[in-house]
Formats: sequence, C-alpha cells, structure tokens
Amino acid sequence: MDKRNIEGSPDLQALSASLLVQPLHPPVSPPGPLRASVTPLELLRDRPKADACLSPSAGLRGPPTAAGAGSAGTSLDTTQTSCTHPSDPAWVKDFRYRVADVLTQEWPKRAQRMRDCGEKPLALACGGCYSVHLFPERCNARTCPTCARRGAAAVAGRISERIAVHDVILAAEPWDGPGRRQKRSWRMVTLTSPTDIREADRWQAEAMRARVKAVGEALSHWWRLTDWGRQVRDGGKRGKRSRKDTSAVAALEIAPGGMVHFHVLVYGEYQRQGELQDAWQKALGVPLAIVDVRSVGRDVTGGIREALKYATKAVGEDRAERAAVVELALRNTKRVRIYGALKAIQCRSEEAGYEEATDEDAHGHHVAACQACGLLGDWRYMRAHVDRKTVSRNGGFGLLATGKTSV
Repeated sequence: MDKRNIEGSPDLQALSASLLVQPLHPPVSPPGPLRASVTPLELLRDRPKADACLSPSAGLRGPPTAAGAGSAGTSLDTTQTSCTHPSDPAWVKDFRYRVADVLTQEWPKRAQRMRDCGEKPLALACGGCYSVHLFPERCNARTCPTCARRGAAAVAGRISERIAVHDVILAAEPWDGPGRRQKRSWRMVTLTSPTDIREADRWQAEAMRARVKAVGEALSHWWRLTDWGRQVRDGGKRGKRSRKDTSAVAALEIAPGGMVHFHVLVYGEYQRQGELQDAWQKALGVPLAIVDVRSVGRDVTGGIREALKYATKAVGEDRAERAAVVELALRNTKRVRIYGALKAIQCRSEEAGYEEATDEDAHGHHVAACQACGLLGDWRYMRAHVDRKTVSRNGGFGLLATGKTSV
C-alpha cells in the first residue's frame, strides 16, 4: 500500500489552509497524529481500474411512472463519475427524503445521512498531484436507489474476483463428497419463506426483523443439512470438517410482497430439488417453504449479479414506508454470506465469511479519476469542513478552484 503523505506538498498546504474551517469527523479514523491543517485520513485500498461490475454509472433508472426520471448508462468513462456527474434524478432525492422522514425517530443517524446523500460535500486530495476535489457524500443505505445500485455492483465485482480464483483452484480439487465422484458446477438456489400473515402486517418493523432473523439463522442450518455443506470426517481424526470442494454465496432479499428469501449461488454436484426443499423446511421449521433450483450454465457473472443485485425491490414513489421498514429490519445484519471453499479466497474482501457494501463503494472513489492529472482511484481523505456554499461557488462538485473556498 502506498504510504505517501500529502502534507509534503507546499502548494497543497497553501490551498488547504483556506479550506480548513473546523475538524470533520472522518469516515475512517486517521492513522497517526495530526500535524498540519491537512492530513490523509486513510489511504484507500489499492483497487484495479474500473470494470463492468464496478462502474458507478451503470443503469440508474427511475420508476416506470416517472417520465424522464433517472438516466441510463453503462459507460466505463472514468470522467463521468460521482465526482463530475453527481446529480441524482428528482424522484431519487424525493424518495430518500421521504424514507428519512419515516426513519427520523427510530434511526436518526441513518435518516440524516439519507438527507445529505448526494448533496453534502466531502473534500479529497489526489494521491498523485495533490489536487483537491469535492465529492458528494453518500449514505450507503440499503434502499437508496443510487447507493444500493453502486454497492451491489461493487460487491458483485469482489465476488467475481473471488470466484475466478476459486474456479481455478477447485478444478484441481479432488472429490470430497459422499459416494462416487460427480461433476460440480454453479447453480442458483432460491430459498423462500412462507408468509402466513396478511401483507399489511408483514410490513411492521418488528415482524419483518423477526422474519429476517429467523430466515438468516435457518440458512446455516440448511447448508449443513445438504450434501454440499454436510461435515465429513478427516481420515482417522475424531473431529469433523467442512467439505473442501463446494462453495456458496447467499444474498438476502425482501420481495415487494414482504417475503424474505435467499438467493444462493452454489458450486457443487447435482442434488434433487425435493431433497433441498425438505432440508429447507426442516431448517426453517415450517412447511410450504419452497425451493427453486436453476442452472446458471456458463454465465456465472450473470448469476452473481442476479443474486446480489438489491436488498429489496420494494422501492418506488409510493413505497417510502416499506423501504424504512427494510432499513430497520436489516440494521446490523450481514446481507451477503459466504460458505465453503470460497471463504478461504478473500482477494479485496474485508471478511472471509461475509461481503458487504462499504461507504467507499457508495462514494465511487475507486473509479473516479483526478481531473488535474488523470490518476484513477487514488484519493486521500482530508480533515476539512466544506459546506454547500463552497460547492455552489466552485460551480459544482469536482476539482476545487483556488479562491472558491468558504471560510
């Protein structure tokens, strides 16, 4: 990791002296003592250049009823990032505000972050030329149309990296399951949970959280009940261990009707749908829990995106109350979980058994290019407070022009 300190630039010190007004609580605690008016809060982790999974400009669409709301695009042009083209469609801003209004009493911090999303400025310095840029802060909320899309794309990108390494390793891994050797491949398994109460009652925060907890606990039990996740004895040892030749990526989702379910991308041999459904009903402790199994063929990337795309589809112009329930139900909950051999392959992941969207994913810094020198994705947080007037005087987000700061 590059450990250069941006304090060494006299030009930056002169520019940032007028920028500093009061300390800003950083997204990440700064390493080391603060010695000057500008200090890097943390070096962003080294990341590869943008690809289709990581692009923050991919496919933002408004609700069908909003004519012209939203913008579609899949360009990998790094000059069109959250730094230079930060504006969200009007329906997105209005939706965030209405969700925040509902959350104000139960979760005031999340409510305020949703109100600030896309509007409150954040000062970062280029790691190459030290030019200061203004970025819009992002809320990283599960139901924010902008942040959820960016977070899902970034998580899918990291999972794709892990799977690319995984497939090479497991192609040479000997058979570790019961009986004779079988062909292993990726398949999509959807685990549903029955909704035995009327739809209006499903969207009560306490009921939804209880259902999310129950389904989450049942997932690990189900995995252990299948041949894919069943533990095996290791030679003459007394204990048991997990199989070394199977894996799974599971993502929780809440359907528009309030049904909590998991999309599970599994690498393993063929198993009968009836056996998987019996195991799921036993794990969940209720009948009528349906399991759907489909092959993803060679389109593993498409399967990853399908599994990880959103925490919920229950968003739109008239769904602010339901989105707030989803936020509360998923609070402090790990949505994406990793099982099997894939846990040992972390790449850029923070935790072996989980994969979650971060604030960096929502901000899109890792795919933003410096407007002065063109360096991609190398940014340093600055201990500086800037207000929205600074953005207005600067002509918008992007490269900070000298003399445009607000004191």
